Parts: sequence; C-alpha cells; structure tokens
Amino acid sequence: MKFTISDCMSRINQALNYPALAYEDVSHFFDQAISELNTILRISLPSVTEMRVENTFKVTDSPDCVALTTSPATSQSIPITENNPSRKPSIIRDLSGEVINTKVAYYRDPETYANNTLCVKKYEVWEPVEKVYGFYAESPAKSQVYTAVVVGYYHAYWVETPNESVAKFSLTDYLPVDWLILFVIPYVCFKFAVRNGDNGALFSDEFTQGLQQLQTAYNVPNFVTLNAVAHLSAYRDLVKANLNDLRKQVNTRAITEAMKVPNGIGKTYFSVLDSGGWDV
Repeated sequence: MKFTISDCMSRINQALNYPALAYEDVSHFFDQAISELNTILRISLPSVTEMRVENTFKVTDSPDCVALTTSPATSQSIPITENNPSRKPSIIRDLSGEVINTKVAYYRDPETYANNTLCVKKYEVWEPVEKVYGFYAESPAKSQVYTAVVVGYYHAYWVETPNESVAKFSLTDYLPVDWLILFVIPYVCFKFAVRNGDNGALFSDEFTQGLQQLQTAYNVPNFVTLNAVAHLSAYRDLVKANLNDLRKQVNTRAITEAMKVPNGIGKTYFSVLDSGGWDV
C-alpha cells in the first residue's frame, strides 16, 4: 500500500478537524516521532527529512533527460505518432506523415489507449519510457528544465519543473501503515494540539497505547544483515557502499511486515545440561 506524506497529512488534518496543515508546518514533529522510535527500539530509522533527501534527484541526472534544441516556451506540445516505439524503429512520423526530428514523441495507439506511452530517441532508435525530461539552455546563465506531461490520452506537453525534485515515495518503504496510523499520526497531532494551546490528552493516549500494541505485535531487531534487506529501498545506499560485503550487519533502517510476531509460540527443545539437567 502506498502511503505518501500527502496521505499522512490528509489523515492528520482529518484527525484535527481540518485545520489545513501542510507538511512544512509540522515537519519537526514528524522527525521527532521517528527519533522517539529510534531511541525506544534502538534502531536507526531515517527521519522524514532524511527520507525526502534520499528521494531527491536532479532531473538533469536522469537517463531519460534529453537536450532540447528549441525552447518549449514557444512550442509546448510534443509531437504525436502512431508508430509503435516497442518495435524499435529508427524513424517515426507524426499524424500528418512528416518525420519527427525531435528526440521526444508521444505514441498514441490507434486501437487502445492502454498502450499509449512517451518515447525517446536513443542511439538513433526510438524506445518507450515512463517519464521524460527536457533541458534547454537559452544562455550560459539561463536554463530551464521541463517534464513531459500527458493530458488525457490525446496530447502531451512540456511543463517547466525545478531541476532538483523530490520523487514521489511512500512512507511504507520505511514503516508499515500500522506504525503510521497508531503512532506517527497521533504523535504529530498531539504535538500540534499542545502547541495550539490544547492538552492533547486524547492523542497522547492514542500514540502511547498504539506504541505498546506495536511493540507487542512486532519483533524489531536492532541490526540486520545486508543480504537479507538488500531489496528494500531504505538500504539502497548501504548496499551500494558494501557490494563486496553483503553479509555485513547494519543498524535497522526500516520496519517491515516480516517482523510481525505470530500468534502461536513454537516448541523449545532443551538440552539435558540446561536447568541442572533434565529440566530440573
């Protein structure tokens, strides 16, 4: 389940009876909630601020960023074609039959819209991609970055965007939804209520009892082995830095559903030497 910061803020506004808060208004409380978890559980979850930094990227570093020869400010529309880019053609034509000389086009399937996609010309071959960015330098001191946006199923346009952007990520990459609903959200609500002059007793009870329930339901280790968590985005940088030693133990940076404690307790077999021999 995807649970973005925007989703979290919607829940917080709902719990607070819609005060129209933005993330920036309570960003410190989010980081404080994560620090509380880190000290209680003795783990190393990144703060929400760090999560945003980890998911911030430069558009110009994207492999699907193309250099534009003309400014999209004069012609924001992206050429439309009905030539399927998955067939790797070297030449595609627009709807009027003219050869498309730019590096970006929008493929519109004449039979079904399900196959519509943006396509980029790479090494003289057209390839379908999910996201396309454009860079145009008007002068050494002035440049613009654009992203291709599909409108409906019919057209695509260039829209100016900041070079440094935060990729849309889910907080569930680091915490299950249970931890967000039972602890983080009521914690932030409590902190805001107190700052606003209320006592926040309800929210205090919610996150206190919620944390107790979560600690009972989850067994969160202090350390994990990299090869067991290498598939999680929270450990991406650590995996890159330790490719020659994936057996290394690192601090836990994400709580996952796999850490849930089962209802049944398995049998424990003792040695005859335990408890004085023969369990005596």
